Amino acid sequence: MQKSTIYCAIAGMLLLCGGCSKMKDDIDTLKKPIPTALVILNPEYIVQNGKTFDIPFRVNPSNFVVTKENLSLDVPASHITRSSYGTSIPEYELTDVQPHKDAQGGTIDGEWIATVSVKSGAYYSSSLIALVLKYEDANGQQVQITSTYLGDLTTTVKLTPDMVAMKLFPACSYAKLDGSAYLYTPVTLQARPISSGSETMFDLSTVRVDSCKVDAPDEIRGMFWLETTDPDKREWKLQPSYVFQFPDADARSRGIDVKMWLTDLVSGEQITISKPIAFFRTEYTTPTVEFKLSEWPANNTIQVPFGNALAQIGVTADLFKQLSDTDPIPVSKSIGTKVTDDWDGKDGTPAIISLENPHQKEAGNKAVTTPEEDYLKFVFFAGKPDAGEKYKLKLIVTYTVPGADQPTINATIYVPFTFVP
Repeated sequence: MQKSTIYCAIAGMLLLCGGCSKMKDDIDTLKKPIPTALVILNPEYIVQNGKTFDIPFRVNPSNFVVTKENLSLDVPASHITRSSYGTSIPEYELTDVQPHKDAQGGTIDGEWIATVSVKSGAYYSSSLIALVLKYEDANGQQVQITSTYLGDLTTTVKLTPDMVAMKLFPACSYAKLDGSAYLYTPVTLQARPISSGSETMFDLSTVRVDSCKVDAPDEIRGMFWLETTDPDKREWKLQPSYVFQFPDADARSRGIDVKMWLTDLVSGEQITISKPIAFFRTEYTTPTVEFKLSEWPANNTIQVPFGNALAQIGVTADLFKQLSDTDPIPVSKSIGTKVTDDWDGKDGTPAIISLENPHQKEAGNKAVTTPEEDYLKFVFFAGKPDAGEKYKLKLIVTYTVPGADQPTINATIYVPFTFVP
């Protein structure tokens, strides 16, 4: 009887201790601070892909300890990827959480900094972001609390030389045919696709044009004017000045480089892009073309390659390629012809002469953009001329962009031709 009483007493004490332990745990749990509010302090973020940014936020009560393990990034809305509640998307990652500190290095009670990394790559994104805090309630259940306000996150593509292009003609006649004025060429900053095959163009609103200059020694730079009236400085005009000179009497052109300095407004980084241009003379005389009467064709028609002559006034395939091989600019070509007798200078011709291209019957503008394939076609309507006859063909060659107030190329090509046995 006495032993059973002792056993009962011990059992009661154990039950009481167990209950006390549970009660102590419950009390400890109740003593833990429970977050009641989570507020993002900055509503807008503009970040460049491949960079990190900080989200300052405040937690109530101020003694709740935030860690990377109990905080997560939530993306309630994004046009690139969808996410479920309390989770991020592959493009954004929460990488660190630290107490927020003032300028003196002191910790600010209840304020924290969450660091988020943005995946590098060529894409634009616009998302609503939130922070989600996990904690354990009095019943031992995991609970999540979301920040009161959402942050507006915009990510941008990094400015690189591949994202933009300087549009200008690689060749230009230096003056009008009569010498009354110098011709100018437009210089324009243009956006390019953000990746190969993409239809999304780089956003030029994230770029500042700092300057645009002729990249040459001072004595050469002084031969040109480069001016703009565009407040964004994306459009310029380049033209020779009154002191313009060719390098020497035999030089067909003078070439320079145009350089543009650009700043990425998001990252503050600066890049430079450049492009060459050559200003050509407005007159060229080809070597004399000799038609051999001993090799006269039965159809009285002769073709003479003309691509090299056009190249001497700046007309090559490169003239029509501004951004890529698949992006020729629309250009109209005009050719005026006149033939004079080289003996007395009177008008006269033994042939019908035309400038032609093998692609002229094809759709599109390939007949214009392949000048290296151009040829002069002579049709001798009266048959074989006499040996020793001499003539001079005069061609006024003009290439103009539709809508432009001046030609790009405006030059005269002389083609002397004669007949030999």
